[in-house]
Amino acid sequence: MGSSPTRAMSRSRGPKSPLAMSVVAVFVALALLAALQPAAATETQGQEKVSPCCFSNPSYDRICQVDPAGDETCGSILAYLNNPLSTGKTYCDNTKIRGGWIKVDCEQSQGQKSGQHSQASQSR
Repeated sequence: MGSSPTRAMSRSRGPKSPLAMSVVAVFVALALLAALQPAAATETQGQEKVSPCCFSNPSYDRICQVDPAGDETCGSILAYLNNPLSTGKTYCDNTKIRGGWIKVDCEQSQGQKSGQHSQASQSR
């Protein structure tokens, strides 16, 4: 017994008509656009100016101001400053003081300790 022409056509794979191929192409294009949309939004958010973080420590003679870079946050910088094993960053004039740091309001702390210094983070 041979296979019938109807049965052979039902085994064909993928769209054959130009209309079906166009529909698939549009669907693929929309899927790619949707996938790229969150990445573009993330880039825009990363370009926004981040507010500086200010920290105080009784053993440090002034307010330490840090401008977070990349994926840093005030919380991650504070955790670094309070971790006795942390090394490799140059926060607060590359201080070796670990522990006892608290986050303070940058606006209110400007006049509290003299010699405020802005220190941006560097290597990770």
